[in-house]
Amino acid sequence: MYITGDKVLHPLHGAGIIEGIEAKKVLVKTMKFYIFNPADISVEKIYIPVNNADNIGIRYLVEDKMLKLVEDYLKDPYDLIIDEPWKSQFKKQETLVNSGNIMEVAKAFKFLFYKSLKKKLGEMDKWLFRKARDIISSEMHLVRNITIEKCSEFIIEIVNSSVIDEVA
Repeated sequence: MYITGDKVLHPLHGAGIIEGIEAKKVLVKTMKFYIFNPADISVEKIYIPVNNADNIGIRYLVEDKMLKLVEDYLKDPYDLIIDEPWKSQFKKQETLVNSGNIMEVAKAFKFLFYKSLKKKLGEMDKWLFRKARDIISSEMHLVRNITIEKCSEFIIEIVNSSVIDEVA
């Protein structure tokens, strides 16, 4: 069970802080909810049922050494192969982004970044790319105490450097 002040990741909304636990009456039953305040200020507080938090995929934030592994992965050159229809490729990337696993999110982010270099991304791919970037940035923000904007710029620079290194 999480407590007030815990920094956690919601797989759909990124990293944030548990601001408290509140009991609310739902129909005839009283349930406990975590009050989750996402790091992304464009998202309001989210109420997460305490008894369903594990099923949703709520987890504690990774340690900095895991972020370093993500950085190393993003720095490596990538050989983009698109060998399936857009719909199945999109579903695969969406599953990675929604997994709650930061390395899986990084895989989707890198795939979409490289795809954007080959051709213009459609609206759904752009949305998924931003979502992956924001999930990684929000977790990095709370782990390293750096602004989300700086984290976002940083991961773009890292993955971009893998392209430059590959060409050179």
